[in-house]
Amino acid sequence: MSLANKITFTRLFMTLIYLIYLGFHVTSSKVVDTLVLDVCCTVFLFLSILDVVDGIVARSMNQSTKLGRILDPLVDKVSVGGSLILFLGIVDLSEIILPWMVVVVVLREFYVSSIRFVAEERGIEFPANLWGRLKTLSEVVVIVGCFLYISHLKNFDQSGYVLAVLKALIVVMLSSVVLSSIIYTVLLFRAMNEQNSNSNKN
Repeated sequence: MSLANKITFTRLFMTLIYLIYLGFHVTSSKVVDTLVLDVCCTVFLFLSILDVVDGIVARSMNQSTKLGRILDPLVDKVSVGGSLILFLGIVDLSEIILPWMVVVVVLREFYVSSIRFVAEERGIEFPANLWGRLKTLSEVVVIVGCFLYISHLKNFDQSGYVLAVLKALIVVMLSSVVLSSIIYTVLLFRAMNEQNSNSNKN
């Protein structure tokens, strides 16, 4: 197994532990302790950084594989989607993270995963592109922002400025979710058309 894939599997294992830890505290108490939030925020940030390292290793060491191209973004989806779903159980986020927002994000991830699977089955390499990375970045910023808001910033945000910024970031995140879905769809059909054209020429 390549180093890049080892990092990916490490991320997957840590992501599951992180979600179980956060989920336990959310289900046991809808008002989560500040220390728990800080631990989860730190772990989530570490996982996000490890994701960047994973990509750098795969590209620099030429270790891009079909398994990695499918599993790497899948781990991101589990981490982000799981976090947002659990946020629905936290009272302090009930007016910030709404159910329909989470549905949009999760459905997008299922849709893009299906696109990537179809592409790989046809022999078309379909790694994450710039738009996908920007979408992931916006999700990471929103999730970290939510952790920091409910653990530290909410009590000092008397003017509501921080909340307004957080809501604006959520709008950016949702916009990137929709836009990246459209772009991935266009890229898939373009790649399939090129593949069919090449097959006809041969």
